[in-house]
Amino acid sequence: MQKKIRHSLSLATGILVLVSCSNLDQYTGVGSEVVEEADPKLVNFEKNFFAYAADTLVVNECFSLPGTPTPRFGHHAGKLAAGSEEGIEVYGYTEFVLTYDFAAQFDTADVLDSIVFVYDTIGDTSLVRDNPVADSAGLKLVGCSEESKYAMLPEAATDAIGVLKPVSAEDRRYYTGRLVDSVLSDSIFDLCLAYNDCISRAGGNGNEKKAYCDTTIDRSIYIALFNTDDGLAWFKFTPAMVIHTHRIKKVNDTDTIITRTDSLRGISGIVARETDSLVSSLAPLPLSTWLSQRTAVFKLDLAPLWDTIASTGFDEILSAAAVFDGRHVTGDDIADTPIVFYFIADELITDGGILDDRIDTINKYYAPVVKLQPSDSDTIVLPVDYHLQHYGADKPRFVYLYLRITSNDVYGKQEIIWRKPRFKAVLTTLK
Repeated sequence: MQKKIRHSLSLATGILVLVSCSNLDQYTGVGSEVVEEADPKLVNFEKNFFAYAADTLVVNECFSLPGTPTPRFGHHAGKLAAGSEEGIEVYGYTEFVLTYDFAAQFDTADVLDSIVFVYDTIGDTSLVRDNPVADSAGLKLVGCSEESKYAMLPEAATDAIGVLKPVSAEDRRYYTGRLVDSVLSDSIFDLCLAYNDCISRAGGNGNEKKAYCDTTIDRSIYIALFNTDDGLAWFKFTPAMVIHTHRIKKVNDTDTIITRTDSLRGISGIVARETDSLVSSLAPLPLSTWLSQRTAVFKLDLAPLWDTIASTGFDEILSAAAVFDGRHVTGDDIADTPIVFYFIADELITDGGILDDRIDTINKYYAPVVKLQPSDSDTIVLPVDYHLQHYGADKPRFVYLYLRITSNDVYGKQEIIWRKPRFKAVLTTLK
């Protein structure tokens, strides 16, 4: 909309008068760079602009998702933790993607000795002291898959394929766990050999060979991490999978054991799932939490807005914002205030995966993000003009405002209980 105005006007200072008198600049996305260049000779404020305010915007419902226990909320890529915290159960998973450089180190003459997983804790000694991993005996490795990594249950820890232990009593930052499932160990090593065999048989040059084998062989190995002790253990870096092998080689007519060790770094994520009882108690509240990714939802009745547009003829939404007067923020360190992600949709989306995708897509192109500052007042302004412009043709009566948060303090717990929002907008006749 702002681009359209720039092309149709000599953009002037007159809009600034409108905004100053209506005091809407603080509530809307009308930027001063647009407002300050208008030509008052070309703009009639009474005929071209309308200040719309709904201090009692009808909130038909307010609640939060998930409303029922589901494994698809609380997914954080690039993080690694395991344990529980205040009714939230967390497990981590790591995907090790077989590469040519790694697999090429092995051949059929090798004998597999062991596969070991190496985990590095948060590293900061001040945090290590408070990190349950430092004294944990309950860190267990479990096999998983692409399909199950979002839906594993705590009971899966009983099927452990390995247990993490500190490398030494003096330095508890590094933990290792040997893979004790021989079938899984053999299958991982066989995958390395199968990759090499594919490379040797494929046609084309080196890059073409690798491209062919990368797409024809399932090269992913998934390992989950559970903490059966109390507390939540965080890790700073993605773990490494280390394969130890040996082969017997003739050296001066003497059988000599040649050993080899190669490691492969993984790609990690966590799933933080609320217990059934916690879901039931929190779902009725308009609550956003970082760890479990509980998402606040407001069902808004826009019929008064559409009626105003129809009756006044101001049928373009120049700018609009949902205004929250007050919020209740809690967390381990409330000085580290959260970042708010939000969007509006004309449908209720209850699947956490779809919400993830929608937020990622909208954030990529339109960045609907507000970072709260400790010095801010309790008022939070969320520009929503883009979202409403998208629905200007269909004019749905009800829309849903979704609110999620994240935080720089990844080791802490952040949550916001939201109050019902007000609504401010600037309508215009200009196309």
